Amino acid sequence: MGESKTITTVLIDDHKMFRQGIQLLLEREGIGIVGHAANGHEGLSLVEQLRPNLALLDVNLPLLNGIELALKLRKECPWTGLIMLTAYRNHDYVVRALRAGAIGYVWKGADFSELIIAINAVSQGQAFISPAVSNEILSSYLKNETGLLTKIDVLTPRQRQVLQLIAEGRSNKEIAVLLSLSVKCVEKHRSDLMKRLDLHNTAELVMYAVESGIARAA
Repeated sequence: MGESKTITTVLIDDHKMFRQGIQLLLEREGIGIVGHAANGHEGLSLVEQLRPNLALLDVNLPLLNGIELALKLRKECPWTGLIMLTAYRNHDYVVRALRAGAIGYVWKGADFSELIIAINAVSQGQAFISPAVSNEILSSYLKNETGLLTKIDVLTPRQRQVLQLIAEGRSNKEIAVLLSLSVKCVEKHRSDLMKRLDLHNTAELVMYAVESGIARAA
């Protein structure tokens, strides 16, 4: 049996001590840091050159901030999964990060084990949002009773089922088996959900599911 492939990662953060600490911790978990950068321009160049599986990037980067960097990486390096590491938990930053191309959003105040979960999820093409972040967003929406919560009424029962399973991290094939549908039908439901809710990727679908109460935060 062949050995499992090491997940290669570039770490982009302007705090050197933070980069060094994260590198030590990740290497203990068998995750390879193939390069790190202190600003957005260096980060873009490194990812283009090294073609890692993942890039971990801070929102507040000098020269080219994390949101702008994510937009460029999504266009120029689509093979690299993007995880945003940030101290911000408010809705605006999360939405901007997800729309820019990040499929992982990890709060820096979380336990290190949460970053490992995010890395494993994103390396498999799955979305991840820190529970502390999704809980805060959900709480805000419940208090205000505005925004995405009002869109729940436009979904059919079947669309709600599909959305819930997407939020649980199920693949199209798994959803098809669970709901006795074809994979093609599930793909159409996923596409229809994004169009109807004006969302752009799986990470935004997961966040919507949590905010609307269709799925619980992890």
